[in-house]
Amino acid sequence: MIRPAKHQDIPRCRAIMRDAYDRSDYAGTLCGFDDAEATRLLVHAVQKHQDGAFFEVAESKGEVEAFIVGILSRVYCVGTKLRASDLFWLATDQVEPRQPRKLMKNMITWARSNPDVVEVYCGATAVVQDPDKAGRLRPPVLGVEA
Repeated sequence: MIRPAKHQDIPRCRAIMRDAYDRSDYAGTLCGFDDAEATRLLVHAVQKHQDGAFFEVAESKGEVEAFIVGILSRVYCVGTKLRASDLFWLATDQVEPRQPRKLMKNMITWARSNPDVVEVYCGATAVVQDPDKAGRLRPPVLGVEA
């Protein structure tokens, strides 16, 4: 089941984030994982869901196994229009196969529903370890008309 994130999902989402971080290029470096900052960011995303942020989770057997956080920002930080992008798009190995793609499609639909969004950008990192495979999961999105 895919649904909007709730405050009680934050510990599980933070754990998924930490696991992805611990498998990233930054694992074991001086650039550690900040639990407090991760919590702050996820709380903010829950509070701003549908109003500047997008935060959905995918559940399987009652456990959050994937999530996406999308954000809006000004084009080049100073433009009068907006661009949307995913900030986090993460999944565990237990995720149901179609859920990550559905999360991304939902974020794209959210972004395109805003008349001020002129670009939708989706990353392909961390949802799976193989960037080529993640890129194939991602629906086509670029080129949103102004």
